[in-house]
Amino acid sequence: MSPTARTLKRLRELGWISDVVERSIPHTKIKKDFLGIIDIISVRLGEVLGIQATDGSNASKRVKKLLEAEHTLAWLSSGARLEVWAWRKSTRTKKYELRIISIKNEDF
Repeated sequence: MSPTARTLKRLRELGWISDVVERSIPHTKIKKDFLGIIDIISVRLGEVLGIQATDGSNASKRVKKLLEAEHTLAWLSSGARLEVWAWRKSTRTKKYELRIISIKNEDF
């Protein structure tokens, strides 16, 4: 299961309405995120959350990408939240564990 699929499953368990907004460019192996920063948009009463889903080994790269992206501040200034959800398989339990990293205005 991909990090995106794991994220969607967890979000739905938590009561979020979610959908993938990352799209594949036809005839290429290129994927384009919404605003260049978001793979999944989720909503629930009074909340909007943008998520960059990844595996555990790429979490720091995704955080760096969000902090350097042109539209991150606009997204955050709208009142919406932005998080990196990084999935890593535990060597001890052999189960996938989630690490959530919040991106905030104060990070700039």
